[in-house]
Amino acid sequence: MWPLLFQFHDIVNQGDTEELIGSIEPQLALSTTSSFVVDPKRGVRVNSARTTFDKYIGNDQNSAARRLTRRIRHITKLDPAGTPYLFASYTYGGTYDIHHDAVCEILLKRN
Repeated sequence: MWPLLFQFHDIVNQGDTEELIGSIEPQLALSTTSSFVVDPKRGVRVNSARTTFDKYIGNDQNSAARRLTRRIRHITKLDPAGTPYLFASYTYGGTYDIHHDAVCEILLKRN
């Protein structure tokens, strides 16, 4: 069957989880969905249909993120350097509605 998919368990230990949460939680902001609009005057339209909070961090932003990056590199033989991690917090009743990523919309318009 193609594509070949793998699922990994227990990549982040409890200590790293607590360090990541502690460093990221104060920086969480309401999640939004951006989509590019054809109208050049309006530019980017933001859809606030989400009730989650999130934060992107660089994969070398703190020691726990650097350890996670090393584990991913070691397990998968892929180099995630430069790819940010997205951390999301789903509060009680939080949702992350189905949406098209803006990058996908751009690629679809080109083809």
